[in-house]
Amino acid sequence: MNALPAGADCGGEPCAQSVGASPLPGPTSESCPSLTKPASFTTTTDWKWIGLACEAKEREGTCETSTHRCMYDLPSPFLQCVALRGKHEKCPGNYDRYNPIHLYGELPVDTRGCTACTCGGEPVGSGCKGKLHLYGDAACTVEAHKNAISSFVDQCVNVSPPGGALGSKAISDLSYVPGLCLATGGEPTGAASEDPAEVVTFCCLAPFDLPPA
Repeated sequence: MNALPAGADCGGEPCAQSVGASPLPGPTSESCPSLTKPASFTTTTDWKWIGLACEAKEREGTCETSTHRCMYDLPSPFLQCVALRGKHEKCPGNYDRYNPIHLYGELPVDTRGCTACTCGGEPVGSGCKGKLHLYGDAACTVEAHKNAISSFVDQCVNVSPPGGALGSKAISDLSYVPGLCLATGGEPTGAASEDPAEVVTFCCLAPFDLPPA
């Protein structure tokens, strides 16, 4: 339809100058394989700081009263502390000069994991492509131009030289451009935290804070 003979004149200009082609229709009946499986992950735990506590050796028979306990001097940089099971916000007696130190067990409460990985639905970025042929005759035998077209963008084919005959057109070599099947899931969940059942409170004094023995 609307064929143009060679040299057709349109107001002093060649009629045949360009041919426009709208985007091809997109793919049909395409889908991604449906799949759900647990996400694989690894976890590591690194403490920001650690503490080493040792039981001090008591000096027997050197304290003035039975209500006191005397210990041997500690090597630097150890502090003299009293240990209380559980988490305490205040320290007893003359050990309340500094804030309490809370130490936890080596193994934290670890609930970290990942949501399941899933795949399905329609591919992303898929399309169709082909070739647009322009012929000078009505029987699609004398090819004048050939250009690639696709479902992604429209196409404008220049007729060179302008004014050539446009007798017929055809689209051939249609092919499928695969898209990507995107996976979802694998989002991190849970957290690692101190085990409140394993906390010990240390109330400490530096050696120079202690009264003389």
